Amino acid sequence: MMGKKKNPQHEVDVGAVVRKPGRHLTPDETAAFMSDLLNRGVKPHAERIAAITETGDIAVVVFEASGLAKEGAASLGWDGASPIFRLSNAKRKTMADHLSKVGDKVSANWFNDQSRDGRIYLVVHEGAFLLNVTDNGLEIEPGSLDSEGSWKS
Repeated sequence: MMGKKKNPQHEVDVGAVVRKPGRHLTPDETAAFMSDLLNRGVKPHAERIAAITETGDIAVVVFEASGLAKEGAASLGWDGASPIFRLSNAKRKTMADHLSKVGDKVSANWFNDQSRDGRIYLVVHEGAFLLNVTDNGLEIEPGSLDSEGSWKS
C-alpha cells in the first residue's frame, strides 16, 4: 500500500498525491510516487546496495515502513534502525518457501533465483516491491504487483 495508512476508510497520503479509498492513482501519479520513492528511499544507498547485490545477494531497503511491513522486515533480520541490510541465505530460503506455499510463484522465483545479481526487496509503507537493477535502471519484477494478479504480501 502506498503512503501512510491509518485505516482503510481514511485518505492515504502518497507524497504530493492524496488517494481516497476506492480511487486508484493515475499513471502520472503512480510515476511521480515511484520516482519520489526511489529518489529518497533507494538511490541514497546505491553504493551499499551495489556491494550487496553484485554477489547475487538480496539487499533489503526499509523506507518509511509501518505496521505489518515493519514486522515483516524485522522477521527478515532488520534491526529496526538501519535503512538497508543483506538478506541472509536462510531468510531468503524461508521467504521463498513461504511464498511458494501461498501460491505467489513470481515472488518465490525471484527469491529463489540466486543466479541473478541486482535484486532489491524494498519494504515501504505497508507493503513491499521486488526491484531489479538492470541496464535501464531500477525496474519492478514483472508480474509481482498486486494489480497484475499476484498474491498480496
